[in-house]
Amino acid sequence: KDTLVIGISHSGETADVLAAMQLAKEKGARTVAITNMMGSQLTREVDSVLYTRTGLEVGVAASKTFTAQVALISLIALKLAGLKKTLPEEEIEFILDQLYSLPEKMQHFLDGSHPIEEIAQRYYDKPFFLYLGRHIGLPVALEGALKLKEISYIPTEAYSAGEMKHGPIALLDEDTPVVCIATDSHVYDKVVSNIQESRARGAHVIAIATDGNEDIQHPRGRCDLRPEDAGLPAGLAGDPPAAATRVPDCAAARDERRPAAEPGEDRHGRVGPTRRGRRLLLVRRSAHGFESARGTSVLRRPSCG
Repeated sequence: KDTLVIGISHSGETADVLAAMQLAKEKGARTVAITNMMGSQLTREVDSVLYTRTGLEVGVAASKTFTAQVALISLIALKLAGLKKTLPEEEIEFILDQLYSLPEKMQHFLDGSHPIEEIAQRYYDKPFFLYLGRHIGLPVALEGALKLKEISYIPTEAYSAGEMKHGPIALLDEDTPVVCIATDSHVYDKVVSNIQESRARGAHVIAIATDGNEDIQHPRGRCDLRPEDAGLPAGLAGDPPAAATRVPDCAAARDERRPAAEPGEDRHGRVGPTRRGRRLLLVRRSAHGFESARGTSVLRRPSCG
């Protein structure tokens, strides 16, 4: 009885949302619907209704639906914060002003000059896309991946960037575009780290960044941006393909490089899974075999000349 359950459905007829709201009412909870359709079944099942009033979805990619739902949820949060005094009044007013200015900001972006067409031409025939985001960037990545699948029929996966190493990173190669939500926030530096990891595996990175952020085009450790990429605006920066990365402490090993591991053999010569032979280990030849740049023996066998 002390729980508020909010059900979100654009059509108001989504079966799983309806079932969840019915269960919530059976448990005695108060229920609120966020929907676009007046008179839908969801509006008849709940105690209160908030309408998004976004009109009919003309196309599959109805981004207005997602945007309106997020804005309405934000208004609910701000209203509760004001009633409970958990945020200063001036902070609530500031956030409200920013929310009300969204249409103007969106129009400003749409009227701007961005290399979206060029990026689309470069990557439209790629077989797989990966979207990454952290914090509030994650739901944006999920929505972006959903739209790409719905419109272009390109296999796409969206992941929390913090879990990038738990599976998705194994899918990256020189044919993979990675869309990173890299707007200014307290997790920005961590997103930059994910971008570097993606580039280290040869993937192409498309960064969605805050206007005015010039550093996103020149992340730490990169020195090989092509001239045509250097001129991209920070709002949507495309990454050059198959970029190389610097390896720390490798000056002593600059002359010679050991080839990538053979299939079935890891970089230390042990039998096991490999990353498709894409990673190079910088080494120097010694009398007893190969040594790493730091001098630690990584593979000992008789010299074959």
